[in-house]
Amino acid sequence: MAHAPATTSLGNDKKMSSTLRLPANLPVRFCVGRRDGLTSHSWRVWSERRSEIYLACRDAFQDIKVSLHSSGRWRMGFTKEAIEADPTLIAKGRNRAWDVWDKPDPQLPNVVVAFGLYFPQSEFLVTPEQRTARSWKEVRYIPPACTGRVNIVSLCIAGQGVPFDPDIVHLGRFELPQNRWAHVIAHETDAADIVRKTRHIRTRLKNESERRGRALPADSFGYFLARANDGRRSLLGLRVVAEDDSQ
Repeated sequence: MAHAPATTSLGNDKKMSSTLRLPANLPVRFCVGRRDGLTSHSWRVWSERRSEIYLACRDAFQDIKVSLHSSGRWRMGFTKEAIEADPTLIAKGRNRAWDVWDKPDPQLPNVVVAFGLYFPQSEFLVTPEQRTARSWKEVRYIPPACTGRVNIVSLCIAGQGVPFDPDIVHLGRFELPQNRWAHVIAHETDAADIVRKTRHIRTRLKNESERRGRALPADSFGYFLARANDGRRSLLGLRVVAEDDSQ
């Protein structure tokens, strides 16, 4: 599996604003982009039993789910329902998880950055016509980052009362045992590393397809999992074939 960039920033000075008025324990549904233009896919974060946190794509890539269990043993992989519907998704006897890892140590004081989603504007592909289903009415649209920047949505686990940087958009929070909270936040970072990684992934896929003698479909799209040295995991979604390559 190709790796996406895993660096993230939680704000210029790593300070945070109050979240006490934010509704708790409600599912968070979001995409990045503008209502009248192209957007990312739609994603959902929710909790079960006030201890398990889940992240999944809602309109594509639905067979995969990120699970942050209260045990501290986390995973990303195919759902049980996906395997039951199509057992050929994994080889016989193989685990349905793409990756299993332990909850990392805090990267910031009393804050664990658990998972991140990167949204380069160049990779948006969902049109307004494709967002007419009733399920899209519940989605929060996050404005795309300005030129030279890229959107990130992060899932962080923090103690009670930890403040967030005012530049961060707080999308939701979920109560956890031992006075901990899972926060869903939208923020931005410099796009240079993302652009570099995107080109690297495309080059690897192109070389592999040429080696196998199989052309990459011009409209194909993929998500790529990254593992950072500090234990974080993240996903980068991108068009497998760049627009100039498909012309």
